[in-house]
Amino acid sequence: MTVPKSLLSMPHHYALEVVSGGFTSNPADFIVVKAVDMKVACATPNPSSVAIADQLGNSAFSPIAVVTNSGCNSLSVIDLNPVPGSLTFGTVLKSVSIGAAPQGVAISSHLGMAVVANSGAGTASIVNLVTGAEAVADVK
Repeated sequence: MTVPKSLLSMPHHYALEVVSGGFTSNPADFIVVKAVDMKVACATPNPSSVAIADQLGNSAFSPIAVVTNSGCNSLSVIDLNPVPGSLTFGTVLKSVSIGAAPQGVAISSHLGMAVVANSGAGTASIVNLVTGAEAVADVK
């Protein structure tokens, strides 16, 4: 499904059902709030996976999305905190260089860490989301 760019300037409510092999899924609703231009993080981002956390460690509520950019071998953190008047909502807060062709990401909110599978390098990157840097060298 492609959402027209003109509809991404403000939140919209959608319903989605998938038809595959003659079978139809149950409809699911979702809200598109805004598009985020990943080119501010890298010239050819090619986002490939995303994970979401409401807070890191014992910090205050401050939801983020962590997106892998396989085109630039990086991970970007996006502000998802819908505080009225926020100047950073929906923007890339930071990007971290990681291994080649990242394809999957998971977050441990309690530890404030993200683990990324780098399919091109055959490694995993462990990123400290609080400091915005790799916690250790890529794991083979």
